Amino acid sequence: MNRTEQSFPNTPGSLTWPVPVVFPGQVDEVSACLFEGGEALRRVPAAHLVERFLSARERETIPPEQPNPDRRFLWILARIAGKCAIMELLRKQGEAAQQLDLSEIEITSDKNGAPVAHIPAAAATRAAHLNVSLAHSGSMAAAAAAFSPIGIDVEPLARVPEFGWAKIAVESEMKLIEGAPHRISGLATPLLQLWTAKEAASKAARVGLADGGLVRWRLIAVGLNRGWLVEDQRTRLHYGVHSAAKGQWLLACASRHR
Repeated sequence: MNRTEQSFPNTPGSLTWPVPVVFPGQVDEVSACLFEGGEALRRVPAAHLVERFLSARERETIPPEQPNPDRRFLWILARIAGKCAIMELLRKQGEAAQQLDLSEIEITSDKNGAPVAHIPAAAATRAAHLNVSLAHSGSMAAAAAAFSPIGIDVEPLARVPEFGWAKIAVESEMKLIEGAPHRISGLATPLLQLWTAKEAASKAARVGLADGGLVRWRLIAVGLNRGWLVEDQRTRLHYGVHSAAKGQWLLACASRHR
């Protein structure tokens, strides 16, 4: 990101800002970041984050604090992460990111709940083609931005899927991932990497897992540099997925395969 630390109003010192994530082998122009909601950040009053970083329209859609304050906190963090990813993407493209304030970037939702990014047309020549994806797990929020369909997912590296492999993969997929050269070997289980890959692909398709679940998505190829290729069994569209480990977290980033 342009800035690695950010001072919050009425808050002593500085807090860790979202950190960039690079996906090895990812050829598309993608900006991604990870934002941890640690104890220091949780001590910042939510009102400060909302007032400083969210637009008036976004404030109208914030989840209520009760009965799930953690969900509300992560909702806010994910949008801040998304805005940072967008700013970094614009910077890399040579667009006028330095003229934007994070509160001028809006992230709303479409009818399926998928995030939709809005930026002033003057800030980017391809503003209408901007895409953003958000994810959160535990205390972590993640985001990715691109000028093409994009999806991101994040899970703890140590997580063991609570459901059996039959809910995630068919036998042909298991054979592929067991011998995959582009596996985060020794850090994440093959099933966890496949699960996050399918989650990311479903987000890039802007349908999520609510329609068809994990079995709608089929791993059809693996490659050292090209990542994993996941197919939507309904549309037959293909999505390239690249994974990365950042600290104790596994991330997957998916984009349309051309």
